[in-house]
Amino acid sequence: MDLFSGSNLLTRIRQFTLPNFSYYKYYSSLSLFIIPCKYINLIANAILHKPLSNFNLAILGLAFIAIFTYALYLIFDFFFKRKWYLVYIIFIPILIIFCDEGYTLYFHSFFAENVQYVFTILSIGLYLKLIETKCKKRYLVFYYISVIIMATSKYGYIPVGVLFALLPLVFLSQFKIKYIIPIITALIIAYLGYFYTLTPDYIERDTLYNSVFTGILNFQDNPEQVLTEMGIPSKYAF
Repeated sequence: MDLFSGSNLLTRIRQFTLPNFSYYKYYSSLSLFIIPCKYINLIANAILHKPLSNFNLAILGLAFIAIFTYALYLIFDFFFKRKWYLVYIIFIPILIIFCDEGYTLYFHSFFAENVQYVFTILSIGLYLKLIETKCKKRYLVFYYISVIIMATSKYGYIPVGVLFALLPLVFLSQFKIKYIIPIITALIIAYLGYFYTLTPDYIERDTLYNSVFTGILNFQDNPEQVLTEMGIPSKYAF
């Protein structure tokens, strides 16, 4: 497989680095993590004399494990500084629920659930850090970046990103210039609104298909009648 096709060096590097969105037109912040992992894999393959086109998902998984670990640290640190015993109260539920393999296995995949999940937890951890530091500016920047990455991981998560973007408004009293946070919030919401307009048409079509044929019909005693009422030929009630 020729990874570096192109007429010149810059073209080859660009084609190797940047995802090709022209076919599916599906944009996701997951690309921000795949790109550096491609180069790490390339170097590892060259050192280990493996095919340069190999992509070891473990490298991508390790990146998300590192971010997820830091997110959990922020949460534990917040509660520990208030009441040390709270850490032990929340540790087991978090370990059982949020560290379940049903979530963590996604870390080693090209499904955007890994970005969505990890950066939701990270956003929560950073928000707790904002509470702790009375909205220190650098943590506010990190929080907004985390929210944008989380919200743009999947189009369906944009509404959640909007809600998270509104949360820092409670810290208005911490700033001398009161309009800073509202302006940043408005810009982020506007960007997420624009990003939502990029949703491919086939997403709605495929979602509708799955909701009907792998959802609604599975719980109906007479699926043929249900399809008929929906204006769909009953022969598709397989």
